[in-house]
Amino acid sequence: MKKQKIDLTSKDIDVELESITLAQLILQEKFIDKTVKLLGNVGSKVFSGAKNLLYKIVVKMREEGEKIDSQTVKIRLRKEKIPADVFDLLFELTTENVSLPWVTIEKYLKGLKDLTIERERKQEAGKYLLALNDGKDPIEAEQAMIKGLTEIETETEKV
Repeated sequence: MKKQKIDLTSKDIDVELESITLAQLILQEKFIDKTVKLLGNVGSKVFSGAKNLLYKIVVKMREEGEKIDSQTVKIRLRKEKIPADVFDLLFELTTENVSLPWVTIEKYLKGLKDLTIERERKQEAGKYLLALNDGKDPIEAEQAMIKGLTEIETETEKV
């Protein structure tokens, strides 16, 4: 039997990995510090939509020394007057997932981080092409793209 390999280029897998890893942070508080360290400056860009909001709240709670589990996160969401659909997401994440070992979560997080960096690079290249299409000086457009790519590299090197 072949070992199933996750295709990290698939958008569906991207969303699935976000859900799995975020659920693990809420279910296994011990992984939060390792996750913040692993993701570094790109951490706030790895998760999308409501998941990003949940990630930021979990990290903030950790910094404040609060206990983290699904109930305390739910209370925090109420305090901060977060929309009801985020509560639904929290419930969905924490009831459908089982605890995973750090090695698995680390692999998923690294994949998500790589995807985030790749998306940022593609956005910079897209800005370059748009600038050229809008008649901007090619040298100026290239310099802006290089500057943007350098910022991405600097941001990820800090990790």
